[in-house]
Amino acid sequence: FGETKAAIDDAAQYQAEWGREFLPTFTAFFVILTSPILTIVPLGLWLWHTGRIDTSTLLFYFIVGLGFTVPLLRVLSIMTQFAVLGLGARLIRELDDADVLPEVAVESRLSGATLEVRDVDFSYEDRGEASRPVLQGISFTAEPGTVTAVVGPSGAGKSTLARLIVRFWDVDKGAIRIGGVDIREMPIRQLMDQVAFVFQETFLFNDSVAANLLVAKPDATHEEIVEAAKAANAHEFVEGLPQGYDTLVGEAGDRLSGGERQRLAIARAILKDAPIVILDEATAYADPENEIALQGALDRLVQGRTVIIIAHRLTTVAGADQTLVLDEGQVVERGQHDDLIQRGGLYTEMWEAFTTASSMALTGGSEREHPAGRGAST
Repeated sequence: FGETKAAIDDAAQYQAEWGREFLPTFTAFFVILTSPILTIVPLGLWLWHTGRIDTSTLLFYFIVGLGFTVPLLRVLSIMTQFAVLGLGARLIRELDDADVLPEVAVESRLSGATLEVRDVDFSYEDRGEASRPVLQGISFTAEPGTVTAVVGPSGAGKSTLARLIVRFWDVDKGAIRIGGVDIREMPIRQLMDQVAFVFQETFLFNDSVAANLLVAKPDATHEEIVEAAKAANAHEFVEGLPQGYDTLVGEAGDRLSGGERQRLAIARAILKDAPIVILDEATAYADPENEIALQGALDRLVQGRTVIIIAHRLTTVAGADQTLVLDEGQVVERGQHDDLIQRGGLYTEMWEAFTTASSMALTGGSEREHPAGRGAST
């Protein structure tokens, strides 16, 4: 949390400095643009006085010139929209030019839902970013019916690891296997059938609640949709919407709160009924009221499945069967909560920083130095 606060303070300071530098220029520009009388009247009277224009011309420019403010402001607005459209077009071109992952055509025969990560290295080399190792020598096994938590400071590679499991990219070295089969040796559709994931930033289409849930299982019945929503603690608020399950959620679900969007994402994962579940900080931004509902939904989602949790709040994974502590792309500690606390390593530092920050939030106490020097963000 200390590193997060420092980053916010730096961003605020940069914004303030930028404003102080450019505010006079922008102020002068908009004053001139929105107050044409300050320029047209003096200039027109001078031209008329010197005989360069006659009275009728002067009146014409007074009438026309003073009416140009609104059209000019609209032109500026259109120029801004063109800039946004240009950015969108560039992003579309980048997507079109992106390399397509190789894919096999024939489905593989899997032996269960055990997830194995073996000696995985990964970097963003040749992907438009600086070449640096993000993950190095990552190895672990996650069995069905167990929860594996992944924690660590910001930038340790936690979310990258989660995305490698669903093959957003291919690993540079090593292998990721599901049911004994390398994920590169199964079709993307088969891989997607094996994994359900709920990311920190949930995404909903500008469609109805039901249609968004059906993305996970297109042939699901209405009864199955309702059961999944109930299991995710979403049914009650959905029923309170104007058209219930037929209510449009808006672009990216902007008509719903963050907690409601997350519960629908969990309902979608429950409806999918995949044997492997990946939760990437699914409760990171939940308020206390929503967190209780979300935690209950997550408890039902993970039952009997192979679960990987990228943890933001350490208290949510204290009961995990195994916890991997990542730092600078490597597993520096592993074990269960009590064992890791007793070792007095990085996990202990993060736990102390987390509990201290939580106590400050509850008591409203003044800011004080964390007992640990490392960032408390997980």
